[in-house]
Amino acid sequence: QANLLGTGRPGLVHPHMRARLAEIAAREKELRPINSALWNDPCAEPGVYPNRYRGTGLLFGADVAAGFLERSGLGLILRSHEQVPEGFHWPYGPGRHLATVFSASNYAGKTLNKGAYALLGATGSRLSDPALSPLPLDAAPGAAAPAASPAAEEEGATAEHPFGGLRFVSFDAEELPRLRVSQRRHQLVASAVLAQRDELLAAYQAADRGATGELPVDVWEEETRRVLRTPPMLLPPMRCFLLGRDWGGSPTVRYQAFLGRFRLAVPQLAPLLPYRDYLVLLLANLDAKRSGAVSSRQFAAACKALHSQFGAAAALCAKPEEVLAAMGMAAGRGSREG
Repeated sequence: QANLLGTGRPGLVHPHMRARLAEIAAREKELRPINSALWNDPCAEPGVYPNRYRGTGLLFGADVAAGFLERSGLGLILRSHEQVPEGFHWPYGPGRHLATVFSASNYAGKTLNKGAYALLGATGSRLSDPALSPLPLDAAPGAAAPAASPAAEEEGATAEHPFGGLRFVSFDAEELPRLRVSQRRHQLVASAVLAQRDELLAAYQAADRGATGELPVDVWEEETRRVLRTPPMLLPPMRCFLLGRDWGGSPTVRYQAFLGRFRLAVPQLAPLLPYRDYLVLLLANLDAKRSGAVSSRQFAAACKALHSQFGAAAALCAKPEEVLAAMGMAAGRGSREG
């Protein structure tokens, strides 16, 4: 006789089946944290309820979320795995306890939902993604930057917490090609500024005959274009990105501050910056399946090929393990995945 499947009612169970039921119960207990992380959803009512919509997991109210944050010493739950119309949603009210962010726009090709992503920053920082609102390519020099993405005006799109600021940016799938082109342009120009920082500084100082530390915008733009050898119409639409939103359309540019905006997240990799595109190309050629990943052996082969071609200038590549060590946590995750 046994408690039949946890119903509280006694029943007769074959001894072999009793052992099997015990195995099932143990497995369910072991998988409960994973199942909860995947399938639990917030709900408007307090307490905890079975998640009948999904057929698995639980629904939990604001009281449960608040209790978890307090016990854990955390400020916010930021979660996904639930489609929401605007790409982000505060189920308990703007800025409270938990937010959902869902990045798949037009999910499964059947839903007209927006996608969204989250920008996080230090308290008081201005969270912006210039790639979302570039000036049009035919904008006149000195034109004002357009307003931020409409998502920034939606209720709950920005929030301040003790740990820092949070901003959600919504997008539609049809916007992605334009965003990718704009972001690629920004990345190329930022890489060029990093690679030719010394040449830019020398050009700015030569043009700054009064040693004021500032240049008129048109002079700054001309010197930047000359050193980087960019097309004439490339830089004007990118002023807001290059100079930062704090620039605010000023007639002058503090060129040391401009150069200071561009720095590597991993300074140890600075010697490889001039050869970044070569390394990316080598890795892409080795990635026959176009999966976005290569094996550790392939990564080492690409590094050694780069060192063989450029010698002492790419000395860091002589020891691929040092390149990975300089990359820190990102390389650690990649190495664990093989």
